[in-house]
Amino acid sequence: NPMDFEEFMWVIGKEIQPDLIKEAFHDNASLDEGLQMDLMETFRTYMITGGMPQSVSALIETNSFLEVEKAKRLIVDLYRNDVRRENDGILAELFESIPSMLNRTSKTFSPGMVKEGTRTERYSKRISWLSGSKMVNPCYACANPDPAIRQFEDRSSMKMYFVDTGLLLTMMLEANIASRDEIFGAIIKGELSMNKGMLFENMVAQTLVAPGRNLNFISTKI
Repeated sequence: NPMDFEEFMWVIGKEIQPDLIKEAFHDNASLDEGLQMDLMETFRTYMITGGMPQSVSALIETNSFLEVEKAKRLIVDLYRNDVRRENDGILAELFESIPSMLNRTSKTFSPGMVKEGTRTERYSKRISWLSGSKMVNPCYACANPDPAIRQFEDRSSMKMYFVDTGLLLTMMLEANIASRDEIFGAIIKGELSMNKGMLFENMVAQTLVAPGRNLNFISTKI
């Protein structure tokens, strides 16, 4: 499992920041503007790096996002090798479709984007395999956010988040010919031109799963 944001701050030497966040939350107080800016920069660094120990180690040892990217690509390649060992072409297509699924406005799983004319039921075992292999975090639709939420789950409608947002970003950038330094610099400064809603939503899912929560979503008309 990837490190969560608090663990990331401990490891990179900003262990005081989580305490300041908790104190402000407890007191219902605003954070100092300078601290807020520093925290957002740390958070965006975490979003780029992800929480996998190999990529975090690369950041600490080299302070280079290019070296971090190399470490993340190795992890993604390991995932792909695991998928290929299953000798299941549809499973491989499903894995590769995750970024494009999340790039959709609704972000809900669409079987037609994997293979035209297929239905969600065809992918249930494959999604379970990806989830059990710690590659994705499934999020099922819910008709009613009741405490007994399980009885209102609709497993025919779901979203599928990548287990680590840093790895998701690596998959998104594979076909991008722009300079990685320019892209990462824009993310750090909050000047992201790509679909940052996709990245932040995946990060929220990753954050909720870290302490052991299950994911559900409800669609409402406003």
